[in-house]
Amino acid sequence: MHAANPYQSPLCRDDAPVRIRLYGLFPTTRATYLKLQGLGFTLLGGLLVAWFVARGTPFAASNAFFPYAPYVIGITAVLDAIEVVVVLRKFKERERELAALD
Repeated sequence: MHAANPYQSPLCRDDAPVRIRLYGLFPTTRATYLKLQGLGFTLLGGLLVAWFVARGTPFAASNAFFPYAPYVIGITAVLDAIEVVVVLRKFKERERELAALD
């Protein structure tokens, strides 16, 4: 390793966290990605709780989508979990690439 340059961008430091381009657009660290996914799963859980609470209301009877909501929420959660696995593998692959360069 070489001496740290105080004028170097924090994104280029040797000890900077690994970043990947999420969806090909957003440079993201693992910590940021996991926070976003935690927020997403929390919101899905909140939607499921809201559905459970609102089952007997007039809104539920008048909404054609309402009976299918738990299935849509469940499928979304499964697809999101698959995405998490794929993206975490990409982080690990990128870490290996950077380790090979050193």
